[in-house]
Amino acid sequence: MYWEPLETASSEQLLAWWHPAPDWVEPEDLQLFYDELGFIISEYVPNGQLWLKQQIARGNLEQQCAALRHGLSRQTLLPEDQDLILAALDSNQPEFQAIALSECINQQRFLLPLSKVQRLTQNNNEEVSALAEMYCCYALPIEQIFRLQRCLLSPSAKTREAACDFIGNELIYVLELALRKRLQDTNYDVRDAAIENLAILKENLQ
Repeated sequence: MYWEPLETASSEQLLAWWHPAPDWVEPEDLQLFYDELGFIISEYVPNGQLWLKQQIARGNLEQQCAALRHGLSRQTLLPEDQDLILAALDSNQPEFQAIALSECINQQRFLLPLSKVQRLTQNNNEEVSALAEMYCCYALPIEQIFRLQRCLLSPSAKTREAACDFIGNELIYVLELALRKRLQDTNYDVRDAAIENLAILKENLQ
């Protein structure tokens, strides 16, 4: 989705569009809009990330999610960022929990209490449970292969797909055969992930 006005708007206009969203944004596109707007504010508005942090507890769910995702520091999580992530994990809000887990994984900062993350592997929300499983695979390297083997056989397609991506991203050749078996998966996204990540393994072997 592309909104041309965001490219040329002033800092003041960008902040004004945070609430309410302009009428040229369709209701079904609000999350995408706030994600794009949040990114631009964090990158180009002076003190934009600080401003976004102040919005996390305000507004609707789409605004809060975008504020949390783009209000966090890009390079190194600051102490206040860690507090926000821990609060998101404890929120019982799947959208916030998913952001907390994904940001820690993206920055390779495994600061969350493992007992809490392991409970989230049983979460009813498939995205949260898949991210929690991948977090544990990173945070517990001694258990990584066993966990990934189990994830490839999970009833959750999201978890199977995430395990395929993990194997490709981390070049885990010992699981190539197990990954190959996902080519026959009943879920299209899992099959597609298996194809892509087998190609990654092959390409990096040369």
